[in-house]
Amino acid sequence: MRLNDRRKRITPIRGSWAVRLMLAIVVACSAVVGLPATPAAAYEESTIVALANQSRAAQGLRGLVRNTSLDHVALGWANQMALNGFISHNPSYTSEIPGGWTSAGENVAQGYGSASALHEGWMNSTGHRANILGDFTDIGTALIRANGTTWAVQVFAKYPGSEPQAPAGHPSVARIGTGAVSIKGPSSELLPGVTVEIRSESCDGEPVWNTTTTSRPDAYGAFGIGLAPGRYCIKTLSAPPPYSVAPDVVFTIEPRHENWVTVWLPGPTLKRIVTGALVTKSVRDRPVNGVTAHIREGSCVISGQGVWQNTTAANQWAQGGFGISLAEGLYCVSTLGVPLGYETPQPFEVTVASPSPYWITIWVPGRGPS
Repeated sequence: MRLNDRRKRITPIRGSWAVRLMLAIVVACSAVVGLPATPAAAYEESTIVALANQSRAAQGLRGLVRNTSLDHVALGWANQMALNGFISHNPSYTSEIPGGWTSAGENVAQGYGSASALHEGWMNSTGHRANILGDFTDIGTALIRANGTTWAVQVFAKYPGSEPQAPAGHPSVARIGTGAVSIKGPSSELLPGVTVEIRSESCDGEPVWNTTTTSRPDAYGAFGIGLAPGRYCIKTLSAPPPYSVAPDVVFTIEPRHENWVTVWLPGPTLKRIVTGALVTKSVRDRPVNGVTAHIREGSCVISGQGVWQNTTAANQWAQGGFGISLAEGLYCVSTLGVPLGYETPQPFEVTVASPSPYWITIWVPGRGPS
């Protein structure tokens, strides 16, 4: 596993601006050649931010606001590291983030299997810890998987006038609640391109989250959250036509996983939406957890827009599956990854049609771990 950190700060010197760069030691480890990367589960990225803010709260520091623009910079560099096959810093990250910052920093890492292990590794390194607990207001993050390893990036920035989240209290008292927010239209269709802001305590409270839903299949029209328990408000800042801005949504985060929130946007009724589940089964007709499935529009012969990507896991409702919500039509179902002892099945086509619930089954060759 490898870590690296970087920090830049702008200070006025004789009427001009000068850049001061600090580099930490690179912890040596063998590099892994990276092929096209797959975004990690969105809740992992949200948990990384939540853990950073939890560590700041333990030191009496104000939390960091998640910034979509910084997320995009972090994701772009994580993909680049995966393609390069080695860990390094983004030499131009300060020119890629929005201007107006007075200090900026970057943490990178490779080979950590979970958000908690990644955060612990960074906190155990002096330079990375200094960035996480640094004098910043905004944070962006990315965690991707490529060829059996992970690549992670944190981007920090301080913007004058930005109002970060107040400390959430001691972490032994305030456990983080995780989950996801879905943005939907009248037909229950998930909507990319919607910008929302989450505020603490009330709709007039301090902003703690700002993001725009993406068309990434692993987070299509939705995003993961990791917040301290309490009351929050989601304000819709903008919506793509023909949709309108949604009314404010007040919700409560509980100290557990699976805090689900839905924001409904006014607009026309477009396609009929079918809900159901994707399930994965072995040759023994048993559920298989840890299978990453990708669903895209159209046939498997012609490349179409990816609209759903997730990894099967055990939860309170089922094993070896996850819920889906798709417009009626033709889709191609591909398998991106399987657990040890299984083989990757071939892509196949399905025609999603009413009524709900609609079930997609992936049969996974192999007998599992020996």
